[in-house]
Amino acid sequence: MKFRTEIEVSPFSFNINHKSKVLLMGSCFTTNVGEKLTYYGFETFSNPFGIAFNPDSLAKQISQIVKGYEYLESDLVERQGQFLSFDHHSSFNRQDASSTLDVINSNLEQARAEFKNADVLFLSLGSAWVWERKESKTIVNNCHKIASNKFNQKLLSYDEILSSLNKIVDDLKEFAPQLKVVFTLSPIRHWRHGAVENMQSKSLLHAAIQSVVKENELTHYFPSYEIMMDDLRDYRFYADDMLHPSEQAIDYIWQKFGETFFIENTRQANDLIRKIRMMQDHRNVAGTNEELDKFNQKLKNRLDELNSGFGIELKIFK
Repeated sequence: MKFRTEIEVSPFSFNINHKSKVLLMGSCFTTNVGEKLTYYGFETFSNPFGIAFNPDSLAKQISQIVKGYEYLESDLVERQGQFLSFDHHSSFNRQDASSTLDVINSNLEQARAEFKNADVLFLSLGSAWVWERKESKTIVNNCHKIASNKFNQKLLSYDEILSSLNKIVDDLKEFAPQLKVVFTLSPIRHWRHGAVENMQSKSLLHAAIQSVVKENELTHYFPSYEIMMDDLRDYRFYADDMLHPSEQAIDYIWQKFGETFFIENTRQANDLIRKIRMMQDHRNVAGTNEELDKFNQKLKNRLDELNSGFGIELKIFK
């Protein structure tokens, strides 16, 4: 008897290996995948504006990157002794405008270089609900905990979402035609809008994504949402907040990700990297000098094996 419907994801027309340059932008689900890729030694670059949930903000961010936009002091707002950008996460905030612009524009410059040479971009859409500044009628990526009466909340229409996604594809085709774009719908539930509203939002995003993927051969879809909703159809696969996937669920989706994008050689390399990382985690710093020497030699041997067998120089976590 079968007690669950396991989703089988067919391998894509391309694969990802340790020589691939991987970009990730969008909802915090990209953080989960990005951390896994980094752990296993892949070359990644993530969220140069910080986490973004809605397609309008993602379209604006990618437009700024490919056009080489430079933020000016007029793009910033001063609040409670800090300068901030409504396009960026609060981690970019600084106590003076010059410092804020330095970190914002340096990230933009790096992102432009990364996009020009990258192989694949993962775009994770989280919500079609957006916040619009009453003052400027512009959609923000981050409200920075400013009073809600300064914003209007609205649900993007299917046409608005489709327009944003098509703009992303058009901008990338022109700037980085080699770049493959993989859309995914974040399985994280945006419950603060309500159960019906969350489902409405996800449905609009899903429909727009499928339309874009159908019309553009360089775009693809990875079903992380379906894996969470249909394959892992149980609350034990959620974190304590019952909104985010648990570590077990993230590991399972990562396994599906590997089955989709990794060939056997890459999986073998990942197995060796996992052993190396586990050695690091269990290093006994209180051991004798002789024990530490043996440990370090064994670690070196595995790193040498990884380099000679797979051509990978692994960055060791401190």
